[in-house]
Amino acid sequence: MKAENSKQKEDGHLISRRRFLRYVGFTGVAALLGGAATIAQSYRFEVNRYQRRLPNLKAPLRIAHLSDLHYNIFTGERNLKSWVDATLAEAPDLVLITGDFIDHETPGSLEPLVRQLGRLQPPLGVYGVWGNHDYDQGMARRDELNAAFQNVGIRILVNEGVNVRDDLFVTGVDDLWKGEHKLWKALENRPRDRVCIFMCHIPDILPGISEYGFSADLTLCGHNHGGQVKLPFVGAVFVPSKYGKRFLEGWFTEPTLAFVSRGLGFGIPLRVGSTSEVVIIDLQPGVRSKE
Repeated sequence: MKAENSKQKEDGHLISRRRFLRYVGFTGVAALLGGAATIAQSYRFEVNRYQRRLPNLKAPLRIAHLSDLHYNIFTGERNLKSWVDATLAEAPDLVLITGDFIDHETPGSLEPLVRQLGRLQPPLGVYGVWGNHDYDQGMARRDELNAAFQNVGIRILVNEGVNVRDDLFVTGVDDLWKGEHKLWKALENRPRDRVCIFMCHIPDILPGISEYGFSADLTLCGHNHGGQVKLPFVGAVFVPSKYGKRFLEGWFTEPTLAFVSRGLGFGIPLRVGSTSEVVIIDLQPGVRSKE
């Protein structure tokens, strides 16, 4: 990396001393875990497909679940484009994004993020919720992103829901850590004759859904990155959850049917044993799957 006027430059954006030191710290850890090969592996992603049956669903539904994009100095437009290309190839009916579009390392222009996500134009729309890192740069930045999303047809649900089909209601709650989350407002008025898909960035909310007397047919979350770094005999080194590894990743049937995505991006490109994923869920009418 070339020095210029005692600061560092990457992709045309000046990097502060704090960011530079963070980068140096990351490269040190990456070197210990395998160096360049570890960094390259961190940028790999999978398209993982699942099937479920849900009562009250009248017609098949294909959902693309994206999460934790973390558009920043390490995750550029090329990465965003590859994720969107993979999603478009699956021809989903609906795209749901469970937060952390940006973080505190996001560069000045949001145009690449909006341009790529704006390419998603499924028949039933694109909906999302805010994650904790979407709050890192303040309200003005979040409002800027929200306005840009609206211009390309992406709707952020903040403690609210919307009927997207005559048998389908999609709702979302604000971030559990940094937002003004109101679970009751998101789920209180859900239509009982429609399938309810609920989005929340942080899966720590899962026990609270039934605890407070609410219900959803399917809940989608992200946040935990599948642990991001998993070591042999240890597993996930760190999980940002008060429940530890309980809601680390994948499918859960208790306390409610839910899927927790490993996400796509990262604060720093360091993923070991937790490959990024685009999740495709094919829902079919009928009795709820037990697996």
